[in-house]
Parts: sequence; structure tokens; C-alpha cells
Amino acid sequence: MPELTIKEKQKKKNRGCFVSLAVFIVVLVGLILGVSNLGKYTLNPGEVAKINIRPNLKQEEGSTEITINNLSGGKLKLMGSSVWRDENTDTYYNTEEQTITKYIQTSQGIQKQQVENLKTNDIYLDKDGIIMQFKGKKTININSGKNYSIEIKNLSDKIIDFKATVTNR
Repeated sequence: MPELTIKEKQKKKNRGCFVSLAVFIVVLVGLILGVSNLGKYTLNPGEVAKINIRPNLKQEEGSTEITINNLSGGKLKLMGSSVWRDENTDTYYNTEEQTITKYIQTSQGIQKQQVENLKTNDIYLDKDGIIMQFKGKKTININSGKNYSIEIKNLSDKIIDFKATVTNR
């Protein structure tokens, strides 16, 4: 078997480096795409996504925030908690009592205001959850001292894309 010249050895070494670099780039792109789609859901009409919630059980006043970015603007139903709080408006949705209460800071202190449950609102009550119908982001706060799951159901007649990010505090 003839010996390889220095030039041939260099070409072989360059090919090996090129293949290694190509494999590294493919793996890196795959990881980036995987992380960027983390928490992204696509639901057909009537389909349900289940999200497991694992709050910080060591913290007495721990809470969980769920940020929903409704990319399609369709109708989503969230189920699995009896009280949901819209962080942006300080509005509480109680599915057991079927009440919506908004807390407003005034010069006299904090005032409670009952809100009518209208199906034209961005968020409104249903018998066992809340229905969200908006395009964009909303952050919902849930307090629970245990691990549990929530379900998000597509109530629209079209496919819906949304992102759900869970933050435990």
C-alpha cells in the first residue's frame, strides 16, 4: 500500500474537520429549534393540551404564573383551577362562585368591583374554567399548594397556535 503524501494527508485531515464541523452545526441548529418551540402548542378544534404545574412547595406564599401568548387569536378554555387572576388587570375569576372581581387602587385604598360576565370580554367565566378570546399575551396567576395539571382546550372552529410559559414563584 503506497504511503500518503503530505498534501493527501492534509486533504484527509481537512475533510475530517469539515465533517465534524458540519455535524456540530446540525446538532446546534436542532437544539436551538427545539428550545425555541418549547411551550408552543398547536391545537385542532376541540383538542386539549395538558400542562403539568409543579409549584415551589417549600415556599409558603408560592404562586404560579402562566403566560399565554395566543398567536392565532382564537378561543381557548383553561380548566383545572377554581380561581384565576389576570395579573394585568388584577381581576379574579372564581369558577366555583361564578364571580369576577376586579381590585382597583384609589385614593381611598383598594376598592372591589364586581364585573359582569360577558361573552364579549377578553376573559370570561364558564362553569368549570375560564375562556380567553384575544390575540396577544396575558399572564394568569394561580395559587395552589400542590402539584396539579391544567388543560387548555381549543373552542374555535380553526387551528390555534399559542405559547404557554409556566413560572413558579
